Parts: sequence; C-alpha cells; structure tokens
Amino acid sequence: MPRPPRRAWLIVLAVVLTSCAASHPARTPTPEGARLKYLLRVSPSDVRVELDVRAPPGDRIPFQVTGTLGAGRDFRIVSEVTARDGSGASVALTTPRPHHWEAQVPPDGRLRLSYVVRTDEEAHGLRLGEPGGGEMPKRDERHVFLPGALVFVAPTDLQSVRGPIPVEWELPTGWEPLTPFGAEAPDLTALLDNYLAAGRFSRAMVQARGGPRLDVAWFGEGDVARSQVPALLTRVFDAAVTLMGGRAPTPGYVVMLRPDFPSGMAQGTPREGSIQVHLPRDVPLERVHQTPVLARILAHEYLHTWGRERGEDLRSSEAPEAGGEMRWFGEGFIHYLSHLVLLRSGELDLPGFLAALGRELAAVKQNPWYGRSSLTEASERFFEDGDARALSYGGGMLVAFLCDLELRSRGQGPLERFLDGVPPGKPLTRQAQWLEVWARKTGSPEPVATWLRARAPLPFEEALTRAGGTLMEKERRGHDARREYVIQAAEQSLLGELMR
Repeated sequence: MPRPPRRAWLIVLAVVLTSCAASHPARTPTPEGARLKYLLRVSPSDVRVELDVRAPPGDRIPFQVTGTLGAGRDFRIVSEVTARDGSGASVALTTPRPHHWEAQVPPDGRLRLSYVVRTDEEAHGLRLGEPGGGEMPKRDERHVFLPGALVFVAPTDLQSVRGPIPVEWELPTGWEPLTPFGAEAPDLTALLDNYLAAGRFSRAMVQARGGPRLDVAWFGEGDVARSQVPALLTRVFDAAVTLMGGRAPTPGYVVMLRPDFPSGMAQGTPREGSIQVHLPRDVPLERVHQTPVLARILAHEYLHTWGRERGEDLRSSEAPEAGGEMRWFGEGFIHYLSHLVLLRSGELDLPGFLAALGRELAAVKQNPWYGRSSLTEASERFFEDGDARALSYGGGMLVAFLCDLELRSRGQGPLERFLDGVPPGKPLTRQAQWLEVWARKTGSPEPVATWLRARAPLPFEEALTRAGGTLMEKERRGHDARREYVIQAAEQSLLGELMR
C-alpha cells in the first residue's frame, strides 16, 4: 500500500491538534503567578470592590471567599459579582458552589471582577456577643470596618498570586484608610488575614519594650494620643511578651479600639498584624483605661497569637472549624494567662487576681453544664450553646490554674514555660496531642486527663489549700442570691509565686 504524501500527514496532525485545543481551551496557570490589585469604593450607600487580575490569557482561575470564623454559615456578604475584560466587555463567570467563582482570563490578559460588600446584619445573621459577631463587616456614617477574609474575593490557590498587592481606596471627604501594611499587602495571606478600616479616628504610636510597635486607633470621640491608653498598652504588651518568653510573634500591630458595643459588653479578635477591640459605647476615652476590660481583652487577644500559624483561619467558607474539643485550651487557658499578664503588669495586685479567680469559680459552679458534662463535651458544643461556651472559658481557666499549681509544686517551673512546647495559639485539633505533651513533661497524662474528661467537679479547693490559699464562700442576700467565693493567700505562698 503506498504511503500518503507528507502534506496529508501534516493536515491530519493539524486536525488532531485543533481538536485537542477545542476540548481543553483553558490553560493551566503558569508558575509565575497572577498579579492582583484591589480598589475599595466606600460611599454613603454601599461598599464596592474592584479586583484587577493580570494573568496569562487562557488561564482559568478559581476564586473564593476564605473566611469561616468557625460558624459555617451561609454568609451573603459578597454579592453581585461580575467579570469583565480590560476593555469592559463582559466575561463568563460560573459559580460552582457558594462563595466560589471561576473565570477564564481573556485574550488581553486582564480579568476585572466587581462586587458589593454587604455590611448589614442580614448578610451574616450573627448578633453582637455571638462568636464572630463582632468580626463582621460594618459601615456607619463615620467608619467602615472590613475583615479581609470575608470581603476579598481572591484566587483559591494563595500561592499562585505574586506580591505585593496594591490596595487603593475611594473614600468620603475627610476619611483616611488604616491597614497594618500601608498601601500594599506583601502577599495574599497578609491581605486576607487582617482587618482593614477607614474613616475618622485618632491615632497614637506605641513601642512596647522588647515587643511590637503598636499603631493604636480610637474610633470614638477624643484624641487617643493625649489619653492614658498608650501607657496602658505599653504595660500590658510588655508583660505579655515577657510571659511568652520574650518573643513577640510579629514586629508590629494595628490596634483598632471601637467603642460601639452596648453597655457592659466587650469583645476582641486578633489577626496576623491587627487586633480589634469592641468596647462599651458609654465609657468615654478619658475613663476607658480605668476599666479592667480593655487591658484584659488586649492581653487575651494578643496571647491568641502565641504559636498561631500564618493563615490558619483562611479556609474555604463552607469548611467547619476543626478542634472543637480543644476550646477549653484555646480560650480557657488564654483566659487564665491574660489575668497573669494583668497581675504582672501591675493592672491587678494579688488580691485582685484572686478575686477574679473567685468570680470565675462562682460562675463555673452555677453553670448548668458543670458536673453533669465534662469540659471536653462542653468545648465540643462551643458554637452551639452559650452555657457550654461559658464553661469552656471558665472551666478552662480553672484547669489552667490547677496545671500551674501542679507544675510549680513538682518543681517543674511555671505553666507558661510548659506552654513554650504547646503554645495556646497553635491549632491543636485533638486533645490527645496536648495530653501527650503533658505526659512527656510530667510522666503521666494525669491528673489533667481526669479534669478534662470526668463529669465531676474540679478539685479546686483541695489544690488551693495545698498551695497555701483559703477559700471562703458567702451567700449574697436580697434579690441576687448568687454565691461568692473569696480566695486569700500570702505573697510568700505558692500562689504568691504567680506574680513572678
């Protein structure tokens, strides 16, 4: 049989290659990565974001909103997402599942996404005081607050993006932006794992000894630089860094102080380079340093960064948060350590510290979960039940106190040096991991394993007595008949060593 002419072979090859190209029109993203630029337009009516993506033509890029905040809810914060090319022509945009989009880079190598960021409560359904409730986007006539992980649509593969990433603003007259990285985020993780804000506010720069540089912003009336707040932050952050072994997790922080919560309520949350604190709106700047809540929340949230892995909270929006059974550690131990920071910074003396411990003991004893469920079981229902959440904090604080006394009585140093090996900001997902570290230190997982797993009261009074303290119980009379616990101890006792 005669061979076909060479021209025929070339025609066949061209047909095959054309067919393959038609069945696989999108290119795999190239190693050099995409370039991003964000523009945030804030007006009296809404917040809009423009994302300009520069990438090789033909790349098909998946996008997502990464923030979950442990709630796993059907957030509708990002809406009205559209795509265009560099000339403004519409580009096809698919939504394979909630909070995810896909688009192919047009021939001009420029893909422009546009969308609205909703700042109303209906967009997330979280109330003030709920976990994550204070972390939602918020806009009023003077300010806008934007958590990066919830408002920035970004490529699913964070490593496919080249930094730096410019962030531009269009703001009402008189407003200024506030970010921990200035006008350019060094990479996508820094952009997403931080809080951004804009509006009218006062600022002060604080340098903690041996610790981070603090850019403090007050979003209320008055000038924070002329208040006692900077001095308070210096004392608190100095003591916190010392407790963490002299290691500041990051060189700088933006501290956003927001007096926008109802009377008696406060909440704080940390990110990679920023911390926000909600404070009662009825406490003026001149008195805010006198209330223990600001110092305690600042210490608590900063301690959350001890061992925190970079980008830990950046997961896809429908993924549930892992490590529920460890809430007694991630929240309760930090609750205890934050009080140690106040003790060592001078914000609390030893009687004040013991009084706070007594109030926590009273709250734990009155918790309906206490004694009928283990601390582990309460932690697993942290996001579902308010009493379980309260026990995770309070019960975890008491267990931390018991662990501190146990280590000190064995001559094995204070609790914070044990935590060098298992820092409370590290995302442990299994309780067994923590108990293994305790067993390596002490020779056995007990007695901590029993404290965590038993459906029984904690041996608080016995441990307190052995440490040289006394516990007195008294009943309050009148309408409020709750019990109070008074703890007393000398500075020369084992309890007095907590000051050092």
